[in-house]
Amino acid sequence: MTTSDAFASSYILYVKPYQETSALVETFCREQGRVGMVFRRVRGGKSSKNGLLQPFQPLWINYDGQHELRNGRQLEARGPSVWLTGTALISGLYLNELLVRVLHRDDPHPQLFDCYEATLQALLEYTVQQNDIEPCLRQFEHRLLAEMGYDIDFYADANGEPLLPQQNYRYQQEHGFLPQSSARNMAENGIPGEYLQAIAIGDYRQPEVRRAAKRLFRQALAPHLGDKPLVSRSLFRSGNQVKS
Repeated sequence: MTTSDAFASSYILYVKPYQETSALVETFCREQGRVGMVFRRVRGGKSSKNGLLQPFQPLWINYDGQHELRNGRQLEARGPSVWLTGTALISGLYLNELLVRVLHRDDPHPQLFDCYEATLQALLEYTVQQNDIEPCLRQFEHRLLAEMGYDIDFYADANGEPLLPQQNYRYQQEHGFLPQSSARNMAENGIPGEYLQAIAIGDYRQPEVRRAAKRLFRQALAPHLGDKPLVSRSLFRSGNQVKS
């Protein structure tokens, strides 16, 4: 719970209309984590809050209450909005959807918040310069898993042995990386150790490393996302640009 004069550094993750003039809002606050709020009398009319209840707008938010849904009171712009378009916009929505789906409410993740903010800036640079968008998504997924307590050990296999560059490995959620001895398994499921070593240090220059990282992090996140498909992934597919 915040006091009446405390403002949280925040972003809006999701907004849903509520009753005639109110909105249900999922926020990501730096010191408080994911917080659900109700903002009243913000839809319709001339409310100044309505224009700020948008994704990718850095905000100061003041709220109170002790229930699962807090009472949103005031919000102010903390900086210029991050205007994303095309693939960068869908990528930003993907980040928001991940946070809503996997983070528990009121569980602070200040370092993840800083990573999220930096990733939005990277997506903005992609919008302007058309750089490769995948490395920043993979780095965010990596940080997210670590913050959830499911960091991946990229330096040792399930037996405690160092990963070898020329060895192929299959990832299992409960155990880590298992060395592959079957040529068939290597072809279907294996990831070369040299790719894993590159992922560990965030070196995504090779397309093969980017593809391996996407497959690996998707597998690692799957148990936490449940069976419901991600809406943002369907948007990527509809645009024939599968990045997440």
